[in-house]
Amino acid sequence: MTTVSELMAQNITNAQTNVQNWGRLIYAAKVYNLKGDGTTDDYTKLYALINTTINSEEATIGIYDGDYVIGTNITIPTNITLMFFKGGTLKPAAGVTVTINGSIEAGAQQIFSGSGTIAGEIKSNNLQLEWWGAVGDNATVNTTTMQSAVDYTVGAGKSEIYVSPGTFLYGVLTSTSGITFIGDGVTFTGTTTLDLSSLAALKAETVTGMFNVVTGYNAVGDGVTVDAANIQSAINAAEAAGSGTVWFPDGTYNLGTIGITVPANVRLLSANKRGVVLTYSGTGAAISCGGTTASLTYGVGIQELTILLTHVDGDGILLQGTAGAYLENLYIEGPLNAVRTNVGVVFDGSEASCFFNTLVNVQLNHLQTGFKIYSSGSVVATTQNFFNCQTLGDVTTYAANGSIGYDIFSGNGNGSLISGGNIERCQTAINAQGGSKMISFMGVRLELNTLDILFGALSNNYTIVGCMNLDTVTDNSGTGFGFHTFLGNTKSTSVPYPNVIWESNFRSRSTTNIPLTITAYPGQTGKLAQWKDSAGNVMFEIDENGSISKITSKDMVWRAGTSSPEGVLVANIGSIYSASGGSRGLATYLKERSNGVNTGWFPIQCIHSYTTANRPTGVPTGFSMFDTTLGYRIDWNGANWVNGSGTVV
Repeated sequence: MTTVSELMAQNITNAQTNVQNWGRLIYAAKVYNLKGDGTTDDYTKLYALINTTINSEEATIGIYDGDYVIGTNITIPTNITLMFFKGGTLKPAAGVTVTINGSIEAGAQQIFSGSGTIAGEIKSNNLQLEWWGAVGDNATVNTTTMQSAVDYTVGAGKSEIYVSPGTFLYGVLTSTSGITFIGDGVTFTGTTTLDLSSLAALKAETVTGMFNVVTGYNAVGDGVTVDAANIQSAINAAEAAGSGTVWFPDGTYNLGTIGITVPANVRLLSANKRGVVLTYSGTGAAISCGGTTASLTYGVGIQELTILLTHVDGDGILLQGTAGAYLENLYIEGPLNAVRTNVGVVFDGSEASCFFNTLVNVQLNHLQTGFKIYSSGSVVATTQNFFNCQTLGDVTTYAANGSIGYDIFSGNGNGSLISGGNIERCQTAINAQGGSKMISFMGVRLELNTLDILFGALSNNYTIVGCMNLDTVTDNSGTGFGFHTFLGNTKSTSVPYPNVIWESNFRSRSTTNIPLTITAYPGQTGKLAQWKDSAGNVMFEIDENGSISKITSKDMVWRAGTSSPEGVLVANIGSIYSASGGSRGLATYLKERSNGVNTGWFPIQCIHSYTTANRPTGVPTGFSMFDTTLGYRIDWNGANWVNGSGTVV
């Protein structure tokens, strides 16, 4: 079965054809034939991807869902970023060295496995102990994995290793002198004493590339003083340096009505989103990224922040003309009010498009619209990726307030993936406006929404897979559109939502012996599939038991006779039609075939017996009867009754 990560990777890859000149691309490892099965040597495929497919362009390789064995020494050059999704690791074999000189994007999870060596100059401010497989569960002995992390850090000339909360057991470690482990809620239990520093006590100015808004730019963070100008100065300094991280110590920073603007290659970061709060009372956006020019903005990052909107019309974050922006561990909240227009995160194509932006663990609360994908200019916003994002719209508090979870404007959002997360208490959870298409919602929890999905006119090719509490769907896609797929979803009553391919044709590359299987669930009521005439009348259907049944209130309508009155029932075997048969009434005809060639129309009939004196009249040509007087079958040739030799009898 295709995994969600693979579907996401395919989504990204399918979009590459049209964006070869748009900047840094993401190459999903398995799409380029790396196996990641923990056994197959992926060296050759990885080498070809880096040195032939990508060559010297700036690009990202997505590592996901598996252990990628590397059996020969390889170097990841500076133009390559390795993006690790949970469950994906590089696994150098024994005696093999993987040298990484590019960047790494990964959380606090294992990304290196195997007994080989990781070397090089990883371009990341924060090395994470868990990357090498250390586990702080107070049970796993981490001597080997922690030593690997220390060896890399020493070899790369670095001095800090970050650690997530937990209790880490280990034995004797070497070469730890000069290494500082940084983290809150961390306990080290082992033979070798390690230097552990609290993350909260870390002086951000000692970390290369960080611009501290308090110690360096005099922001106060008391919730009263307006700090917008000071924070913007820190951001501008990072931009002037070519790139950098703007660090927020714990505090509440008042942005007033101005907000802040984040340019390319600048990241906003704190130690804990609950420790740093940005308040905004304006009607624009608290944080704006990019701009209205025809040039894309790359490399924006916003992590570990809380944004409180105090005005009913203020937005949280605006991504305008950005490509590859990364938003993680954010909380954005608006005011409780029945009348409001605020949006949590806005994706605006503007004049340059807006795509390949990734949101992870972004929580939105008390907002009129959670996520809005649209364009204020001439270029649409396309592929966005959401992982475990939540939005709440308060429709149960303010009835019919018009709140929307995901508002996807006409022609925008194509190729987007929404994986996991929750859409709750919205008047419309997913508003798929006309012209939007090829968007996937996978494993999303829907809860207490008035309408779960609204497909607007001309919307097309949405995929809804594995979602919970899916009850209400309205489809206004229109004729020729609405090819939406629903698979493996459940209703709020825990009853499976029907698996449906809306308004589509079931086809196969093979032309014979292709069964169409429709599964019915025990206890399910209602009809699963219906066939309608051009007027919309239901002619027959497949019921919940899998039986094809004719609707008693409607008769099957035969096609009007033409010069070739066919309605193929079984390919390459025969056709059937109905026509008037003179005084005998309605007759049914079969077109016989021999070696794929029609041999003519023949009536389908029951052979009746008559005496010579009582032969029927007005029968169609080819009609047969058994003459009991003569004792054999005779046929009507259109003019006379004849025997098998053609003699008139």
